[in-house]
Amino acid sequence: MKALQELVYILSRNKTKNIRQYGFLQDKSGRLMAFYNALLDEKFNTDEEAAKALLNTSSKDKTYRRLKNKLKKELLNALFFVDTSKGNYTDLQKAYHECYKDWSNLKILLGYKSRSAWLDFFEKLLTKAIKFEFTDIAFNVARVLKSQYSIQLRDEKKYIKYEKLVNHYLFILQLEVKSEDVYNKITMEYARSISSNPEFYLFIQEHFLEFKDYLGKINSYRFNMS
Repeated sequence: MKALQELVYILSRNKTKNIRQYGFLQDKSGRLMAFYNALLDEKFNTDEEAAKALLNTSSKDKTYRRLKNKLKKELLNALFFVDTSKGNYTDLQKAYHECYKDWSNLKILLGYKSRSAWLDFFEKLLTKAIKFEFTDIAFNVARVLKSQYSIQLRDEKKYIKYEKLVNHYLFILQLEVKSEDVYNKITMEYARSISSNPEFYLFIQEHFLEFKDYLGKINSYRFNMS
């Protein structure tokens, strides 16, 4: 229930109006829309309450579970249609939404072996990902472009360009993952109230020395913050 409540919180009625034309929440029974509106109005706190009100059954009933899963899928799909040009979104929030949405779409196209026709779009996405320091997207898009200019287009100059970018962002991505892991371990140690353990301080010191040469010198918000 919590997952549905969070999705409904993100998707207001105003944000869903523009996608009604695609059949969003338009099942014949009207239960999807009823479920959505009830969650929006905070009428349900548990699955039992929702199942009883909507279907006069228990939360374990297959019909209710199917309804709940269908609503969850509809709401997840609706996230692609959120209009970030409206509302109090920062430039970073807008870029985050647009980049990850575009990467998801392009990733699907890759599954259909559709690449050449979308090279310009891949390159624009890479430029935006680099600007806003979305390391994982920059790395993955650069990989696609490197492969494309090697196998299909055989453009050595561009191949070398994207090969360098792949290696660059792989290095940054590895730093991000490692620093996040260290941060998580430190957080867990404090949560266990054993931060006075001398070995814990040696752990922090060791990894600080490992990371300090890169602090503020690489374009990675996640690394510099962690």
